[in-house]
Amino acid sequence: MEGSIRAVRHIQRTTIGGVVLLAGIAAIVSFRHMHDLCLRHGEDYFAAVLIPLAVDGAIVVASMSILLANRYGSRGGVLACPQRG
Repeated sequence: MEGSIRAVRHIQRTTIGGVVLLAGIAAIVSFRHMHDLCLRHGEDYFAAVLIPLAVDGAIVVASMSILLANRYGSRGGVLACPQRG
């Protein structure tokens, strides 16, 4: 039993570490790409920093809202449900 619990904890830690690493890589690549794109299209440096943060931040906030709603059994609003009829 003790070995089984230890194995599960090891798997959980490895999974969390992998997710954090991949999320970090994705965040860096996404930020650099959008930042460069903004600069090439005439945005000033400050806007070129804020735009990627706003886009990625909106994705994170929306994802967390969906996760929270799901944890409490919500199936989403009208826009999240397929149209019937």
